[in-house]
Parts: sequence; structure tokens; C-alpha cells
Amino acid sequence: MHLSTISAGISWFGLSFKWLVNSITNVSIVLYFLFFPLVIYTQNCGIKGKIIDNSNGDILISATIKVNNYGTISNDQGEYQLNLGVGKYIVEFSYLGFEPEKINVTINTGEFLELNIALNPQINILETAVISDSRYQKPISTATISMEVIKSNLVDHLNTTSVTGVLDKVPGMIMVGDQANIRGGAGYSYGAGSRVLLMINEVPALQADAGSSNWSDVPVENIEQIEVIKGAASAIYGSSALNGLIHVRTKYARSEPITKFSIYYNSVLSPKNRSQEWWTSPPFGTGLSMSHAQKYGKLDLVLGAFVQKDKSYNQSTGSAYGRLNGSLQYRFSDRFTAGIHFNGNKRKSDGFFYFKDGVNAIYRPDSSTISHSNSFRFHIDPFVNFFDKFNNKHTLRSRIYTVDNIVSGGQSNSSTMYYNEYQFQRTFDHSGWFVSAGLVDLYNVSNSDLFSRLPFKSDNKAVYAQVEKKIRDKTTLSAGWRYESYILHRPEIFKGDTAIGGVKKDHHSLFRFGLNSKLADKTFLRASWGQGFRFPTLAEQFIATTFGSTFISPNPTLKSETGWTGEIGLKRGFSKTGFNAYADIALFWSRYRDMMEFVFTGFVKGFQSQNIGDTDIKGIELSVGGNTSIRNHKFSILGGYTYINPKFQHFTEEENRRSSADYNILKYRSKHLLKLDVEDQVGKWIIGSGFLYSSKMEAIDAIFELVIKGLKDFRSTHNGYFLQDIRIAREVDHFTFNIIGKNIWNAEYSSRPALLEAPRNITLKIDYKF
Repeated sequence: MHLSTISAGISWFGLSFKWLVNSITNVSIVLYFLFFPLVIYTQNCGIKGKIIDNSNGDILISATIKVNNYGTISNDQGEYQLNLGVGKYIVEFSYLGFEPEKINVTINTGEFLELNIALNPQINILETAVISDSRYQKPISTATISMEVIKSNLVDHLNTTSVTGVLDKVPGMIMVGDQANIRGGAGYSYGAGSRVLLMINEVPALQADAGSSNWSDVPVENIEQIEVIKGAASAIYGSSALNGLIHVRTKYARSEPITKFSIYYNSVLSPKNRSQEWWTSPPFGTGLSMSHAQKYGKLDLVLGAFVQKDKSYNQSTGSAYGRLNGSLQYRFSDRFTAGIHFNGNKRKSDGFFYFKDGVNAIYRPDSSTISHSNSFRFHIDPFVNFFDKFNNKHTLRSRIYTVDNIVSGGQSNSSTMYYNEYQFQRTFDHSGWFVSAGLVDLYNVSNSDLFSRLPFKSDNKAVYAQVEKKIRDKTTLSAGWRYESYILHRPEIFKGDTAIGGVKKDHHSLFRFGLNSKLADKTFLRASWGQGFRFPTLAEQFIATTFGSTFISPNPTLKSETGWTGEIGLKRGFSKTGFNAYADIALFWSRYRDMMEFVFTGFVKGFQSQNIGDTDIKGIELSVGGNTSIRNHKFSILGGYTYINPKFQHFTEEENRRSSADYNILKYRSKHLLKLDVEDQVGKWIIGSGFLYSSKMEAIDAIFELVIKGLKDFRSTHNGYFLQDIRIAREVDHFTFNIIGKNIWNAEYSSRPALLEAPRNITLKIDYKF
């Protein structure tokens, strides 16, 4: 990374920040007076004290203390003070994820009554706190759209080195290659473009030019919670959230410092067909990680690091990788905090696009598709949170995300994303209204071999608003709107296509509506309808490269894709002493217009991203989760079954020729997906197992079966796959010793055509925590 690039980025950030502040000033003045409260009454008497977590003694920051419609929040030490007049009051103490507590008090003249409160954590799994549905914390049971939550304890128990190993547990979601696919809403786009938006700490984290997710950027060693929205989320989060959202929230410092070290060794065993074994010594991977979180007065510090070296089971592939991440947050007061998240990583790797032979060499490369890469990526995320004296919340978020990939064969690429957002939020406790609104600016710059070394820039600007209304504490109605404009700066003439002044513009206005109603105790009905859209990425429009003997050509005339998702679902909780679980059923329907996919156009232009027409995906999903205690055993379960029927609305003869299937079905989808993860904690032992079944990928690009030797035979003999993993852990003092067996039945399988996943393999891992 050159200093000039960093300097330019900092200068741009300063100008953008100045523009954003000027806009915010004008907007804030309007909002400030619009939501000015009617009555605030204070005197020199009231209540004060400290609020803590009764289970572990942790202080609870920003807990709510409320009397009628007047209240305050606890500061960075868990302390609070609320001025009240003389009289009798009912004081409510609350914190999301904890049982609220109400206390009757009598305040005398000149008296500050001391009330130290210890709140108990909610044992009801339906009270799991999420923010992605409405951009503020709320119980998952009140969400108006299907969501899944993966907590940090499951991340720790899985002992995975990549977040994709965690996402494999999410019902209805599967990885096709490195691309996330939720309920069949995405196929396979060869690393360019994604309909699922990856966010880290509420900020988009897709690569600027390709619009793809770099999963190794996600700091597994510092994950607090992963939230997955299933269905169109563009009305809240903009382009690329057409099919859903994956939101990773990193850990925060608690009252007691926590430090953890881990070291692992992974060994790949012989494949099911020993004749496919090309190695003389087993392929292996080894690595170590570290994380630390601590409070220093008003300063919170979180650090993480990870390094690994991998020699893959696929011949001629391997990697060496290092990552450093963390955050700093300073609480200037109980109402004003500022900080920064950061993440940098460097990677050297070798890979190939498809195997040599689907019969005799499934773990060996077609030599013409081998590539070597040396990449460096980093992002820096400043943020500010401020509560004004009327409890309106103001948030500023920014990100500079730079990618520099040096790749053999003329496939190098570099890009920088600049992101700025202002958000305003207000809760009207007396009327049940919640308002969230904001301004967004996302600016991308790219100059790469992949794009003929021509300069390309894009600028997305957006304004959004969402309102929620609670009716008698049983029903929540929500409505959202977003307007987003897109400006592309490109050469005026490119591959015969002309853009006047080198500028191309597009814009979309989107809406979403949702309902959640409590039908009975622990029973919630939800319904939602939301629009989505996705602007074509720079890679989809302007990429010019090859893999093997096949060209990938640009398509500067590509149009944005749009769509909508409708859903109706029912969530039922079950809670008794020692038993806490839920069951969920959802019917969903997604329709897309001008869907973009890479298609084979012939041997002259090869593959090209095109608008393939209108598509239709209907399905049903059943999911379960929960835990129960029986004697000294603590059992937990997470799983689900998803069925989809993905079709073209109008199946043309041209699409029939392009597809390996001779009937109407979208490519790179599997109709049936079943997942289940079970775990038992007994004393200091942890035993768990995961199961995954995916039915056959019924259709791929027909050209692959023609040009890749043995692929058609391989697909005809591999009708879907079943996987099982087993994990065993034992805690000894501050140490945890782990053994993880993956693909224990040694299945030969691939998540996308012509590239095999790992045979049976075993990982040994040691964690040290203090």
C-alpha cells in the first residue's frame, strides 16, 4: 500500500466528513425540534445507584432507568442518577436480554435515594437481542422478518478458523464456492457480485470493485454475535442486500479483562478413493490466534490476531495468512462515546479454478487455471455515538476499506471503498413509536488489470427512514423507505458502448412493510414484504480476463436487478424449568427482475454477466433451536430444513441451451437443504456433532460439462451429499483441549462444480483463557 493512497484516502475522508457534518447539522436541527419532548421535570432530589449483571457482576452500561415517560441511562461504570420531584413513583430498570425490574419508591425533599440493582439475564431464547432487523436492539421474537442468530459460545465450540464454518450452521443458508446463498436467492457468480450483504459492526464489508465477500477479513477470534436476515433487506441496507444480510458484531470489553490464546494443527486423511491421493505425506494446516479485551477506566480496548499456514488437499494450492484486528472506544460521558475499529490482513496463496479430471484427478488442477496471488487488505472504521438530553441517538460511522491483490495471469486488482453514514434514532415510549433515519455516502475507486487498467469510480448516495409502532405491547408494525442514487464514472467509450461524458446514472426508491403480533404466550406471527435491488458491480460490467482457455468479457450495458420478497412465519417458544427452545415455520416467495448471472455466450466472448430475465423462488423453511438441562447435562440444538423451487418466470429456448438441465430450474441451486447441530456439556466435557444434507445441484452451465473432462460423469455419480462433523473438548484449569473430526464419512463433494472440498480431516486445538 503506497503512502500516497493512504494520504489520498485520509484527505477524501476529511472532505466527505465535512460534507456529511454540514448535511447533518441541517437535518439535526429539523429533527431536534420535531421530536422535542413536551415535559421534563427535575428537582434536587431523586434516585441514584449502580446496575450490574446478577449472574457475573458485570456492570451494565446504558441500562434504562425510567419513571413514566422520563428517564436516563447508566454510564460507563454502571452508575446512574435520576432527578425526581417529591412524591411516590414506580421506577423501572431494564436492559435488553435481562429481566426488567420495577420498584416502588418514595422521594422526600432533598433526598437522593440509593438503589443498587442486579438484573437477571433472560433465560428465554426468544429474548435474544438483535439489531439488524430495525437497526436498534430488540428481542428476536418481535422481528418482522426471518432471522437467525449465532452466539459467541457456539463460535468458540466449533473451533473454526473461518466464519464460513460458522455460517454452515445457519438454516436455509449454504456457501456456493465462496458465495453466500440464502434460500436459493443467489447462484454462483465466479467471485463477482453478491446478493447477500456482509456487514461488520454495522458497516458494509464487500470488496469495492467485485462486490464480493472476503471471508478471511472476519475476525473469528473476536466474534460476539452473527445475525442473518433472510430475504430482501435493501430498503434498510441498500444495494447488495437483495437476498439478505450477514451482520458480524465483534466483541466488546467487559468489567473483567479476558485474554485467550489458541493453537491448532489440522491433518487431512486419505480420500475415499485412495487412487485419487496424490500426496506422500498428509496435507496439513497449522495456526494460532490471540484475543484480548479490557477496560482502562473510560477506555475500552479489544485486540485480536491470527496467523496460519496451509498446505491443501487440492494439489498445487496452499496459503500463508496473517490478520490483526481490534477496536478502541472512549466514553467521554454516559451520553457520548467515540472509537475506531480496525482490521488488516496479508495473504499469499495458490489456487486453481477447476480440476484436471472428474474421474481420475479430482484433487489435481487443470494446469491452465492455476493462479498465484499476494493480497493485502485493511479497513479503518471511526465511529461516534451521542445521546442528546432528549435521549435522541445520533451516530456517525465511517470506513476506509482498501484491497490490493497481486494475481498472476493479468488478474491483479486494487480498489478502495469510502463509506460515511449519519443515523438518527428516537423512541417515543409514551406512544410506542420508534424512528430511525439516516444519510449514506459510499464511494468506490478501482484501477486494475482486470479492468484494462482504466480508472473507474462509483458513488452511491442514499437517504432512508424506518418507523415502528407498538400496539398494546403485542403487535409491532414497521415500514421502511430508502432512496439510493448511483453514479458511475467510466471512459466515455468502452468496448463500443458510449456514455455521454463518461457518466452513467441510476436510482431506486424502495419500501418494506412488516408485522409481528403476539398471538399467545411465546407465540408470534410475523409477515413482511420488502423490495430489493442491486447495482451491477464494476467487475460484472468491465472485467476482461481468462480462466484456462475460456474468456470472461465485459458488458458495460448491464442493468440493475430488482425484486421483492414476501414472507409469513410463525415462531413458538417453549420454556419450562431447565428447558428453553423455539420452533419456527416460514413460507417465502421471492421474485427478481433482470437478474444478473454470468452466462456462456460462445467461444469468442466466453462468459459474460448478463440480465437473464425474471425469476421466481418459492419455498418453505422449518427451524428449531434451544437448550435444556437434565441433571448435570446441558443440551443444545440448532437446525432446520429448507425447500425451494427456483424457476425462470419465462423459460426460453436460449436458457435451455445454456443449462445442463433440460427443464425449468435456476442454475447452481439445490432444492433440499437439511442442517442440524447438537451439543452436550457435561461437567468439563463438551461433545457435539453437526449434520448437513444438500440435494444435488440440478443445473450448472452446460459448457462446463462439455469442456471439463469427467465433470459430467462426476455429477452423475454424486447426487447431493451428506456430511457429519464431531467435536470433543475437555476443560482443564485454564486450558481447553479440542479434537474436531470433519467429514467423518469421507464424502467426495463440491460446493460448486469442478473444485472438491476436503476429505476426512482431524483438527487438534488447545485454547488457553485467563
